[in-house]
Amino acid sequence: MQVLYSHLQDKEIPYTNLEKNLLTNIDEALRLYLYQIYLLCKTAEFAVEDASIRSSKFLPNEKDKQISVRIFHNQVIQRIFLDEDFKKQVHRFHFELLIDKDFIRKFFHELNSSKEYEQYVNEKNPSIRDDKKILFFLFHSILMRNELCLQHLEDNFNNWADDTVILSNQLSAFLENITKQLEKEVDEKKRIKIPNNMKEENEFASELLNKTYYNEQYLEDLIQPKLKNWDMDRVAQTDLIVIKMAIAEMLYFPSIPVKATMNEYIDIVKSYSTPKSNEFVNGIIDRILKDLQSKNLIKKEGRGLIEL
Repeated sequence: MQVLYSHLQDKEIPYTNLEKNLLTNIDEALRLYLYQIYLLCKTAEFAVEDASIRSSKFLPNEKDKQISVRIFHNQVIQRIFLDEDFKKQVHRFHFELLIDKDFIRKFFHELNSSKEYEQYVNEKNPSIRDDKKILFFLFHSILMRNELCLQHLEDNFNNWADDTVILSNQLSAFLENITKQLEKEVDEKKRIKIPNNMKEENEFASELLNKTYYNEQYLEDLIQPKLKNWDMDRVAQTDLIVIKMAIAEMLYFPSIPVKATMNEYIDIVKSYSTPKSNEFVNGIIDRILKDLQSKNLIKKEGRGLIEL
């Protein structure tokens, strides 16, 4: 979406440059996604060092006596720590050079001061769901609300502002998938789908950019009649891009169900547009879809048959 926005700002940018920027953005998104997982793991791991420091105090206070490393032995965290693909990616991107250890200490101390963490360490037999729940809390309520952490991510990742919502949701889904694996007692040697590259994402994104770029006039011709008394220039550019991408995906990707496309772009609009834009964009896409369906222009294959 960012690349198409650049195109709207300057239509003289060659397509090859747009595609190159797109692939760079996708690779950066992978690096950011993996680093968020790394931050989660390192914060949990600090529980071990914190316990060592507290236990060595000559005059420990009551808080120091309540030592727990449970979050490090958390089943979900251990599944990630022991994964060979994750270790390779951490080494590949040199994540250990990005973060100051003092940052991790501050993140952990904020977690350690929370009621949610206190409840977790005092639970006699926490379930796998409890393990996942505290990691959700650590990520969404501690790391993603900590000004130091947010500034750190912004300083090290140019795509932070654009990708944060989508990647945070992906990380949540990642933790949920590991939890389900553990609940089913899946072999611990089974990989947890840490991505080594974004080959599939690159291919899909390149094709979507291609179809949206080279069919831009046709897509605009479909959109304009549905705007009623509005001119195309009055539509917010982000909203226009979302509409074009959604229609292009419906028209030119026969293996993707219409319902999946609709749900995907509804989520995108929620993340990047206002509530009013949400209603507007959904209405335009829906009207164009019905028109295309009536003309039998939406062709789907196999399980991608229209389900609306």
